[in-house]
Amino acid sequence: MRNNWLKTGYHSNGVINLSPRQSYDLSRKGAIIVDVRESYMNSFKMFNVEKVIYIPFSEMEKSYQGLPVDQPLIFADVSGLKSRESVLFMYSKGYENVANMAGGMASWEREGLPLTK
Repeated sequence: MRNNWLKTGYHSNGVINLSPRQSYDLSRKGAIIVDVRESYMNSFKMFNVEKVIYIPFSEMEKSYQGLPVDQPLIFADVSGLKSRESVLFMYSKGYENVANMAGGMASWEREGLPLTK
């Protein structure tokens, strides 16, 4: 079953979406945030959590194999659009424990969650 580690969030068009708060809470329990913003966008504001992997969306197809299959992955970007596309891509590659952070970095910052600037 997809996302069996996840007991939160909402489903929309085949993707589980999490709020930034839910994403933060899950990251404190071992989920990894996968930041798919392009390099020029993630150099001045970064998610300040223990486990973040940076893979720009433009490099997803050639770099996804380096992502762990045995840990929950929460994809994030600026607003939640490219991260949603990343989740769908990961489903097509057989990954199941993946979710989208709805609202991305913009909502993360608005909710006052930890950032590194």
